[in-house]
Amino acid sequence: MKRNIANVEIVIRLLAGIALVDLGVAQASLGKWEPALFILGFFFALTAIWGWCPLYALLHVHTNERHHHHHQ
Repeated sequence: MKRNIANVEIVIRLLAGIALVDLGVAQASLGKWEPALFILGFFFALTAIWGWCPLYALLHVHTNERHHHHHQ
């Protein structure tokens, strides 16, 4: 796995992931949305920790500064 996420995006994903996991776990009023928020938050946090997003890899997207060439 080559890193494909920029530093600033890693921070944003990690903060958003923590917030969404917290909402998914702590907010009983959200009902059926709780599991979806938890899963989305977990995905964001995990991709932040990895520095790699499988969806970006599939779409050949790279937001990190180190990757500047384009696929032909």
